[in-house]
Amino acid sequence: MKSHEIRESFLSFFSGNDHYVLEGASLIPSDPTVLFTLAGMLPLKPFFTGERTPVSNRLTSCQRCFRTNDIENVGKTNFHHTLFEMLGNFSIGDYFKNEAIPWALEYLVKVVGIPKDRLVVTVYPDDEESVSLWKKVGIPEGKIIPEKSNFWTMGDVGPCGPDSEIHFDWEVNTPFPMKDGGVDLDHPRFVELWNVVFTQFNLKKDGSQEPLPRKNIDTGAGLERITAVSQGVRSSFDTDLFGSVLKAINALTDSDDKGRKRMIADHTRAVTFLIGDGVFPANDGRGYVMKRLIRRSLLAGRNLGIDGAFISNLANSVIDFYKAPYPFLDERRDAITKIIGNEEKQFISTLQVGLDLINSELAKIGSGGTLDGKTAFKLYDTYGFPVELTDEYSREKGISVDFDGFNAELEAQRERGRRSYSGQKEFERATTLLTFRDQTGKSNFDGFSNFEIKDVKVVGIMKDKLPVSTGTEGETVYFNTDITPFYPEKGGQIGDQGTAFNDHVKLEIEDTRSPIDELILHKAKIISGELRVGDVLTLKINCGKRDNITHAHTATHLLHAALKAELGDHANQAGSWVGEDELRFDFTTTLGALTDDQIKRIENQVNSIIWAGHTVDTEEMSIKDAKKKGAVALFGEKYGDTVRVVTVGDESMELCGGCHVENTSKIGIFKITSESSIGSNLRRITAVTNKKVLEYLQEKEDALKSTAKALGSSVSETIDKAESLTENLSTANKTIMSLTTTIAKNQAEVLKDQARKVGATHVVIARQDNFDMQGLRMLADFTLDAFDHGVAVLLGKNAGKILLVVISKGLPSNVVHCGKLVGKVGGIVGFKGGGRSEMGQAGGIDPSRADQVLTTIESELAEQLTK
Repeated sequence: MKSHEIRESFLSFFSGNDHYVLEGASLIPSDPTVLFTLAGMLPLKPFFTGERTPVSNRLTSCQRCFRTNDIENVGKTNFHHTLFEMLGNFSIGDYFKNEAIPWALEYLVKVVGIPKDRLVVTVYPDDEESVSLWKKVGIPEGKIIPEKSNFWTMGDVGPCGPDSEIHFDWEVNTPFPMKDGGVDLDHPRFVELWNVVFTQFNLKKDGSQEPLPRKNIDTGAGLERITAVSQGVRSSFDTDLFGSVLKAINALTDSDDKGRKRMIADHTRAVTFLIGDGVFPANDGRGYVMKRLIRRSLLAGRNLGIDGAFISNLANSVIDFYKAPYPFLDERRDAITKIIGNEEKQFISTLQVGLDLINSELAKIGSGGTLDGKTAFKLYDTYGFPVELTDEYSREKGISVDFDGFNAELEAQRERGRRSYSGQKEFERATTLLTFRDQTGKSNFDGFSNFEIKDVKVVGIMKDKLPVSTGTEGETVYFNTDITPFYPEKGGQIGDQGTAFNDHVKLEIEDTRSPIDELILHKAKIISGELRVGDVLTLKINCGKRDNITHAHTATHLLHAALKAELGDHANQAGSWVGEDELRFDFTTTLGALTDDQIKRIENQVNSIIWAGHTVDTEEMSIKDAKKKGAVALFGEKYGDTVRVVTVGDESMELCGGCHVENTSKIGIFKITSESSIGSNLRRITAVTNKKVLEYLQEKEDALKSTAKALGSSVSETIDKAESLTENLSTANKTIMSLTTTIAKNQAEVLKDQARKVGATHVVIARQDNFDMQGLRMLADFTLDAFDHGVAVLLGKNAGKILLVVISKGLPSNVVHCGKLVGKVGGIVGFKGGGRSEMGQAGGIDPSRADQVLTTIESELAEQLTK
């Protein structure tokens, strides 16, 4: 079977067994405890904990996953990948082992066509029920292997249970390989195809396990591995999943280095999907992982004889193969290839820096020495040099690498990078809220058009995170009702405020939240009287605030559409906050900062839609129908089976559960107040609408009047006055610079005569007051003009501040690195500074330590120049 046939047949098989087919989630998880979506069940965790209610208790999906813990093994083994696809079927308190085990075998044997006698299963030793079921479906006892490791936990506490694995045996009818007294299932003759977890216990703090009231099934089946077995090959790299990209790689090189080619193929696929899911290059987190994969691939290509950038072109072959099951890759092709291409160019420019570093370090060590593990790790981690490359490069110069030290650094990084999930607080919080919701009943929101609802029943009250039966005057409590017009904060929109009352109690509702699905909590201060469970209230939202919120919320949709029209479809919303007539909108772009003209065009586009008076329509439909219709779904948002589509004429169509104006004319006017960077390829726009636009313009007018007054001009003459002052200032600065240059040249003649030799290098160390930083640098340069190589250290007081400049001339960085020297001295004396190899500087030094700075630098320089 082709890989796409396996993917489709799996979903079809479980759909035919009453499972709802979930669309795969993004590689960027909503779970903050992990960096990537690393398992098929991760997006479903809120369903298993009960925080969210699934559309069905039987679910199935094909989930793209990403793991970083085995990057070094990619290309060296048959099945290690960074990105992979996990097929899964899940039961949320529905079926259990009696169905899960027979279905697993039926799919693999009858659908995929794998011979039953080629399958070996593992079970947890105490799980006699699973053993019995495997025998019942025809797996002989000799192929049911007990494994103590077959037990899954979410963390130190929480849901847990035994699991059972299905392995394919390439060498059936021969004795099993043995290891440590048991069957060696890590032997290359076995391939793990399937793992089904039977979540049936709750692990407590004391280590005991109590049965869960609702048992769950969590299955993970690797698409790459099933495809390999189905296609009769012992490596997923030999399947159709990698055929097209490996063909493209082979066209670039005649090398027979299969391992490096496989690594490039894996990393290209992974990077393509990461960018497709909204990951952008960065110096930490997800973006750094992506940069590292690109670097590894470029270095591998260099070893294969491939010069220059090539990964962005390979990405096209990945997109072409995967565009049917993952159409978003084709939609974002231009952005994907452009981002990869930019990163390739940047790394190619830094590659030489890494080579310079290793050459510098090796030159200091000399033949017969050892390159320390920290330096080898820095080359690996910062510059993307695999340690094997560092070792090979070093051995050519007769130098070995401290692999023990390298591995220690690598393990330390892995330890820092591991994302453990203790589960304690989350599980306890979820359990408390779930119990509260189950006991009090689900909350229903009915406030899109109803702003006041009478005869609403209070079904629960919480105080200090615990359920209570009453709340008294002066207290702040959280209460839920059977129905409410109050919109809870979600999707970026802030929660409603308002009042609640009856004859004996009056409440001021300060905020509204929905911490878990179908539970809406009103945060309320009891103004008078006593609130009791069972009370009947009138709930009334603050309509003025709600109106202001709708202005800003609809404006975010219009802004999103205008950004796409101006920048292209790659400009996607990456977060938002919607308040009263003000908004914050984060978006992705590869094009850098918006120009003033672009901001004006975006503002004009939004305002033209507002003033056209478009009707804002809302409609509920299935998510599949919504996407077919062209509605924009946002990354990180949680969508159920039925979604709400908000449409503004032909201008905007998005999935959104929030509150909006009925007609765009109600927004009044829209004004962007700022645009800035908040991360690599991530920018933020803040804007105001309606009345706050007037407030903003009035503030700007007041500032302009104050500026005019300070300049001694009228408002209309402010620009002319400022330009005149700027011109005068420029003339004065040129005069000052000319005088400073003359003084510096004259003073340099004095200083060069004070130079002394340290080793073979001329060194000038002097105190020179009344120069700014630029003047000190100029003076140092003029002083060093007299020598072929030397170092100038100048410290001076200017405008009450102590400044330091260190400049070298004609010296390699492994002899004197000025920036590092300043940083080291700063660490000793107590100031911050740094710089480049040939120039270092610092400012704001404590005046009382000026002499200590010069003495310390003199001592450090003497040590470095006389080695």
